[in-house]
Amino acid sequence: MADILTNLRELSVAFPFFSNLPIDKLTPTYFTSLCEDNIKNFDLKTTKISNDTKFFSATEFQTIQNGMFLGNQIKNKLHIGTSNNKIIWCGNEKNNLIDLQINQHSLSLKENSYILKNIGLYQLLNFITNSNTFNRGLHIFKQFSPIEFEKWFNTSIKELSKLGDFNYVSDKGYFSKASIKNKELILNFNGFINKLQNIDSIKYDEFERQTVASTREKVYSKWLKELPIDSEYHKCKVSCAVSAGNNLLDFIKNNIVETSPSILNFFNLEDFVYIYAKYDGKNVNIFRVPSRKEIDFNNFKISNVEISVPNSQLNLKTTITNVKKHTSCTLRNEIRYSHGQLNGTPEAKLYFDSGDGLEHLVYDQL
Repeated sequence: MADILTNLRELSVAFPFFSNLPIDKLTPTYFTSLCEDNIKNFDLKTTKISNDTKFFSATEFQTIQNGMFLGNQIKNKLHIGTSNNKIIWCGNEKNNLIDLQINQHSLSLKENSYILKNIGLYQLLNFITNSNTFNRGLHIFKQFSPIEFEKWFNTSIKELSKLGDFNYVSDKGYFSKASIKNKELILNFNGFINKLQNIDSIKYDEFERQTVASTREKVYSKWLKELPIDSEYHKCKVSCAVSAGNNLLDFIKNNIVETSPSILNFFNLEDFVYIYAKYDGKNVNIFRVPSRKEIDFNNFKISNVEISVPNSQLNLKTTITNVKKHTSCTLRNEIRYSHGQLNGTPEAKLYFDSGDGLEHLVYDQL
């Protein structure tokens, strides 16, 4: 479920398409009522719109203001009036690229995020190799640096043993506790407890089998954050990232397909045209994203792939060139855990990094 600010951002973009109401007239209850009357698929309670049911906070108010501003910009670019518009909110649908539907126009909305696509490593490698070889669950460290990964995990146990007991109370209403005594690891998340024996000799896969995602994310991973940046744990983490990155790069260089239909997957193209719109409080970007059938993949080439490990973050940078337009951009995949260190399978979130903007390669700026 999206958070309050995401809900506000998406829904407030729709307001100029049905109302010219001054923003200072809005309260959380009135905002909710207007959405219920004018936006299809809206089914949120006021508590999902604001932390206070009577008044918007300054941050919430600013988010609404930014959303309405972006909505007006889109409205003007697409030459749409204020009345008789069919508005559908899609933001409550999981993993939906489209946030709003205004008549025949599909809108994908962003504010502060520069992310293009939330993908896994298996998808990234399938893009680069033009194959379906890799499957969901491909783990960067287990696959490309298994020895260093086990050392990283074993070091985490040793370092936490030295650190001492962990006690944490969240402002969201849960508590986390952890300890290592007599070779026994105890993880306690809100009263749900995992106990692991002989923790000094356990392998990561066994650790994962004997724990659940909530105790790993809310207890073990939070405990790891207590370790100092110059600890042996962080050194092992960096070493693992560098090793995995080098091995990944070697694999890619031996298997890359520089020009293929799969290259279009980097650009978030669909079988339909949609509008990508973003306003960060300073700059407005509104693009028409063409459908896949409008684009000839032969015009694109993967011209370079490299890795970087700033601090301990493993990044894969892919430079794509439009050989027809003589433009290029570098996209960055941040290959990292999204739900706490040493918990689950790292993702490979895709971001625009540098070079010519996507409007100079494949998108059309409106």
